[in-house]
Amino acid sequence: MWEELASYKNHFLQLEVKHMKHETVNNLVTKEYQQVQSKRCRCKCPDDAKCESSTYFRDHAALAYGFQCVEKLIQDMCSDDPLLRWQGVNSLSEVMLNPWQAQRAILQYDLVRKCKNMFLRIQHGYLKEYYHERRQLMKIFYLISGYLNGAHAILSTIHLVQEFYLIVYNHESTRYLACKILRNLTEKTEILLYMLNETRSFQNLSIIFNTDPCTPFYPNALWEHLCHFLEIAPKMAIQAGYFELLYERIKSRMLFYHELCMKCFAMLLRCEDGQQRFDKIDGVKLLYDIIADKQKKLDNYEFVMLALQHGLVSNRSLWRCREFTDLPNRVIALAKLENKNLQLTCFKSLRLLSAMPCVKTYILHGCMSDLMSIKCLNEQNECTRDTLAEWLNRDICDSSEM
Repeated sequence: MWEELASYKNHFLQLEVKHMKHETVNNLVTKEYQQVQSKRCRCKCPDDAKCESSTYFRDHAALAYGFQCVEKLIQDMCSDDPLLRWQGVNSLSEVMLNPWQAQRAILQYDLVRKCKNMFLRIQHGYLKEYYHERRQLMKIFYLISGYLNGAHAILSTIHLVQEFYLIVYNHESTRYLACKILRNLTEKTEILLYMLNETRSFQNLSIIFNTDPCTPFYPNALWEHLCHFLEIAPKMAIQAGYFELLYERIKSRMLFYHELCMKCFAMLLRCEDGQQRFDKIDGVKLLYDIIADKQKKLDNYEFVMLALQHGLVSNRSLWRCREFTDLPNRVIALAKLENKNLQLTCFKSLRLLSAMPCVKTYILHGCMSDLMSIKCLNEQNECTRDTLAEWLNRDICDSSEM
């Protein structure tokens, strides 16, 4: 019986090593295993006394996460016991990941008002923070701001929104969550219009960016929050000094200037004032130097090409492009990269460049084969490329859009 049992152990090795008995193979494997295990035991933490136990059960409420848990957690959140209050807030930030529970908390239990009261009391020092209640409350606001009715509830307490801007301005530890909350709010069109026309949100954002123009880094969520405003009010942003601010950051090649900073700059070029200022600073030369720089290649040229596309509106910009004869070749080379948005922007930029007869002739006779050999990444890009090819093959006398 023992011999039969030994034959089952390490069965694969026993089939490979046929010149040994089953017991011999098993003994060798056991010795090797003990040797490896001894090395592993020597790698233990030398300070076992300093290893603290997990605080998971201390930090979470002791109840089943069911349909009735929201009511119990909100009651615990309003408790005078610091530990019970912390458990309610921390557990509630996880329950809010469930959309059904989040909607129920917003509509039925007035969660935003209760969280706002607790948050402002902690923020202004009227309530002592024993654990990390403020950060968890910010996470709850972040999850709630993703819903339209949640965004309306947050915006109804304008002091809370102003507090978020103040957190970003003061560079507090929760500023990244505050930026994400503000971005989620302005993603909704009606919320964006209300914040622009009825509140001082845009002015507060201008103060943050203009306080220190040399700040090397801003959170991506804050740039996206600014983009939402610039899409509908570029003229107001130019009056607030954003054009000069973004131009200096791009000219100085600040950290990640080619990403959301360049996107905001492109948004400003969609109005007449932005186009005039773009011509005055010779924006075409600025963007061409970025594209043609071989020493400092960028990982993404999408927003650089977007700025060029929005800048090629005035006659002065088009005439300036004639002086950069290799610009169409560089744009076609960028269109070959694996980025469908960049590819579409390149095709649209080539269409604008070909409005100049000399550039159109150069593309038709010098770059047409490269243009048609590009593998389009989606159907929209292919249609845009075909429309561009049809435009290039037209005679100059038949250059209408008919």
